[in-house]
Amino acid sequence: MNGWQGEQTGMLEPIFVTIRFLIGICDAAGNFTRINPVMVDMLNYMKDRNSIQADISYHKKKAEAQTYDMLPLR
Repeated sequence: MNGWQGEQTGMLEPIFVTIRFLIGICDAAGNFTRINPVMVDMLNYMKDRNSIQADISYHKKKAEAQTYDMLPLR
């Protein structure tokens, strides 16, 4: 785990969660073909939510950076 600390793990977390979630669905369904529509909707919702979260954090970081740029140098 040495090379995977801090920022990287935070960025990869949603991917791991989604993969685990998918594996769980496939186990519950018994095979890959019988995934029900509700699960598909849920996955689409998760995907949208993740991209929205990424968007928000990007804009937040950008705004913080601009704020620091505007601070007077001491």
